[in-house]
Amino acid sequence: MVHRLSSDSRLLSNLITHEKDYSKQLSNLLDSSYASLASLSAYAAATGQPVSRVITCVAGHFSSADDALRRYKTAIEAWCEQLKTLKNMETQVSTIIRDREILCVSSLSLVQPYFSLSSITRLLKASKNEKPPKDKNISHIMGQRASSLSSLFLSLDPHPHPHTSTPFLPASYKLATAQAELQACESHLAKKEKELQVARTIALRDGLSIRCNALVECGMAWADAGKDALHAAESLLIDSGP
Repeated sequence: MVHRLSSDSRLLSNLITHEKDYSKQLSNLLDSSYASLASLSAYAAATGQPVSRVITCVAGHFSSADDALRRYKTAIEAWCEQLKTLKNMETQVSTIIRDREILCVSSLSLVQPYFSLSSITRLLKASKNEKPPKDKNISHIMGQRASSLSSLFLSLDPHPHPHTSTPFLPASYKLATAQAELQACESHLAKKEKELQVARTIALRDGLSIRCNALVECGMAWADAGKDALHAAESLLIDSGP
């Protein structure tokens, strides 16, 4: 069985980064809007009636629109937290996959007569690399290689071999122990991958639902604020008529 994440973790990291940037930009926009409304209110206070009353009323509706946008920004932050939780789980699964690769390749050293020692060494060095491959095709190849080695290793008959015998423990005991460790790792990995699959669905569903609901509420609030502000502005035209 080939173990690999259904999506490139770099894409998820990139998504989180840009969503956080988006939230930050909204925060900057709201800060600017607050300063703008403060200036508008100050101008209204220095203006005679009925203009002052109308401008103050419109500024209040603008402030309500900002409050709705602020709630939407909060929803984006909640969405980002869901993504971060998902990213942490994907990182855990990636770590288990690398551990399985290391265990699999290391265990093959117990049956060196059947494999090239130089090939085992090269695979082991590659598996110990802390950084996952940048190219997702390479990652896929490594996953296939590890699974092939895992299947091959687990299918070996743990009988002693004269070249792998030691005066302390028989090779069959070492091989059986390594097989048990690898099987336990495979079971643990399968469990974590299943948990990740469920968590991914929940995180995306709940995170997007929070954001979409906030977007709907924001749109409705903006529509109401716009209508009320427009009505106030039109009353100013009536009050300032001949």
